[in-house]
Formats: sequence, structure tokens, C-alpha cells
Amino acid sequence: MPFAAILNELLEQSGGQGALFLDDNGETVDVAGDELPETEMQLLGAYMGIYLRQFQRAVSRESLGTIDILHVEHEGLHLYGVPLVDGYAVVLAQRPPAHTGVTRRLMERAARRLVTEVFGVE
Repeated sequence: MPFAAILNELLEQSGGQGALFLDDNGETVDVAGDELPETEMQLLGAYMGIYLRQFQRAVSRESLGTIDILHVEHEGLHLYGVPLVDGYAVVLAQRPPAHTGVTRRLMERAARRLVTEVFGVE
């Protein structure tokens, strides 16, 4: 699957502990990385999916635009979530020190690739 290669590349380039591809319900479609237990990654991904959906609803309700990336620090982890299309998302877990600017660019690149290669949207 193309999303597995994209997640693995994101993980390798970012030095992250885990990367997830989430469906429109926040369920894990695929996970990359083995530094965190898979169940922990799935739980973190589910919460990031919830946060992304809730923030997007609030932003849309107030006509403030869209969410490009969500960055949350949680118990020694930096979590990044990028919404894709149709409620799908990509999530990355990274231990400090996080290089937010670099990670943000890597997340945006991975998101563009996922949208193009998985969903066929340019």
C-alpha cells in the first residue's frame, strides 16, 4: 500500500517514534514504527483524530478557515496531526527535542503525497 511507504519515510526523516494513517472515524488504517506499543499509538491516533475533528468544527463554525496542522505536547511526546480529505488524517509521535519547523514541513509533504497517491486528488 502506498500509505505504508509514506508513513515509513515520514518516520525515518523525522526521527519520530510512530506514524499513523487514520480513517474518517479516527481508526488506524496503518501504523509505522515500533518504539511505542501499537495499542498506545492507536489510542494517541484516536484522540488526535477527535481533536482534529473538534477543532475543525469550531474553526468552521466561526468562519476562521481550516486546520493545517495540530501540534500537541503530551507526556514527553510531541504529537502532530494533519487533516487530509474526507476526514482522514496523518499523525506523528516524536520525542523531545522536537524540531517543529522541520517536522511541520515533513508532515505537510507526507500529507500531500497521501492525498495524491491514496485519494487521487492533486
